[in-house]
Amino acid sequence: MSGGESLEESPDERWRLLVPAGAVMIRVDRRRDAVRQVRALPAGTGVALVGGRRLRTLAWRAGLRIHAEYVAMPSLVTPVAITQVTLGSLRWTAHTVLTVPSGVIRLHAPLWTAMRLVQRYPRLLARVPAGDRLVVGTR
Repeated sequence: MSGGESLEESPDERWRLLVPAGAVMIRVDRRRDAVRQVRALPAGTGVALVGGRRLRTLAWRAGLRIHAEYVAMPSLVTPVAITQVTLGSLRWTAHTVLTVPSGVIRLHAPLWTAMRLVQRYPRLLARVPAGDRLVVGTR
């Protein structure tokens, strides 16, 4: 997340509909701190981890039972698409949502090639270096 906007300052963002009511939101800036925060929660607490890559590993280390994992492109602050990390959802997003942005002339060929590659291998969307991740689970 960028632009200095914190999770607490923007309660009306639509992506919050993916998180169960009453879930504790933990922004993952420092991984050790996030693991400590999750472990300090009582058992049965709903948790949403928000951050960059490898949140699944962090959730496992913290003892979180994962219910869903999402990737937001390009970010949760300004999402164009938010998709669940399942083969069906990634495939649908790759074939229905992804496109080369209009007005792109110089980089059209490489972007078109990258888009075709992602359409062929939709799991690549889950590994996109850009984009925020959201993992929802229970402590």
